[in-house]
Amino acid sequence: MALENILKCVRAQLKVPLIQGCIQYAYKTDTSTKYPGEQTAARKGELWAFCSGVLPFLHEANAADAAKLRAETDILPIDDKIPSFANIKAVFSAGNLNKMGIKCADVGAFTNGVDTATTLGSDFTLCTDTSDGTTNANADSAQCAGAWLTLPRISAASANGSAHTFYTLSVLMSVTLAVLN
Repeated sequence: MALENILKCVRAQLKVPLIQGCIQYAYKTDTSTKYPGEQTAARKGELWAFCSGVLPFLHEANAADAAKLRAETDILPIDDKIPSFANIKAVFSAGNLNKMGIKCADVGAFTNGVDTATTLGSDFTLCTDTSDGTTNANADSAQCAGAWLTLPRISAASANGSAHTFYTLSVLMSVTLAVLN
């Protein structure tokens, strides 16, 4: 049972950096945000890479919102469409996150001035989990508890939000160590 709970935790936490990246690059590509929106192929490619990784999980939770996300971020056809940060962040509601097995606190929120002094905390606030909490049978970040969490981890933080990616990788390393021990 303990290993099953660890796997549920890992399955939930692997989605978090994809969601965070999708939100971050939506902010960076939308010219109406405080960040000087960059409409370069590289920025749109980064947006697409993160958001396309989330699509299967979001589709399982809410097919209509997955279709909205795909429409906002799809790189085909190649055009001058500006992805809407407001539309993209809207698909990551507390209900959708919880159905994907993720808590609002896992994704977090923007903090004033973290990303090149342009993010505003009011642009992406911390959501509140739904009353039924996480509802995914295969992924549940509420299972991220236990002695295996006390194993050594990589700890790194940067202004671009990669700290959670390192956390996720360190959780995977911890799980591997726990299974081997």
